Amino acid sequence: MEDWQKFERKVVDYLNEKFSLDGLYFYRREGNYGSNQSDIIVERGGRTLFNLDVKCPGAQAGQFVVEASAEAFSFKPNRERPKSTAAQERIIAFLNENFEKYGSLSGSKTIDCDPQLVFELIKEHYELKEVKYFMTSKHLERDFRIIPIDLLDECFDAKATLRRKASGSRRISNKMFIEHQAKIETHMRKLGIHKFEFDDSKKRYYTPLRLDALDLKRKQLYVDESIYLSRNKSYLDVKALSPTRNPTIIYSLEYNGQFDEKWKIAFVLSLFPEEDKIAA
Repeated sequence: MEDWQKFERKVVDYLNEKFSLDGLYFYRREGNYGSNQSDIIVERGGRTLFNLDVKCPGAQAGQFVVEASAEAFSFKPNRERPKSTAAQERIIAFLNENFEKYGSLSGSKTIDCDPQLVFELIKEHYELKEVKYFMTSKHLERDFRIIPIDLLDECFDAKATLRRKASGSRRISNKMFIEHQAKIETHMRKLGIHKFEFDDSKKRYYTPLRLDALDLKRKQLYVDESIYLSRNKSYLDVKALSPTRNPTIIYSLEYNGQFDEKWKIAFVLSLFPEEDKIAA
């Protein structure tokens, strides 16, 4: 299990221990979900109140893909985000104003723009995910802090980088699976997964093991450069990795330790919407 997964579980345990009341519950999304969805959902009486996001120390806070020509960068639309946002266009404009520095796309380059532009980009990203608070810490297992989304720039240092990144994965084709089946199953046994059944229609391996309990790092789930095993609690989906490496703007946050107890009070009050107070 990756450190960020352990951190998310610790945070959920902390929230439910400290704040859970009758009908109020915090739960973590399980399995594979997109970057446009939040990490934790807050529910009360079966109704979603708002979302939380969890930031493990030094974690990525979002990304988007750009297209590069010989002269300029432009936003690359996708199914989840067909149009660019205002902050995305501003950071693309900054890259184009400094195209001589960033246009070569050699290695990973820090984008030396105004830090407030990076914070604007991050806030915009999380507002689209309907996230109101961040949960973070300087440690992986303690001192969890509740940070309102509009105070990110007071509590975090932000950084944006530009580099090429693999464009994602898809369900493996029948032809590719047949060619690599022996290699895939040999790799699974090396991971300690000896009992499994294969569902050909879903390209999925089921196992009696609790896969989330195995201490497997993400890099161990790569069979090779072209195949990845996407892990859930009791099964592995076989994915084909794209050979395409797109130029990508990636932003990350590092917690600086700022905290005020009144933010926790505001968080507790947000668990009880105004209409509930009136009804009471």
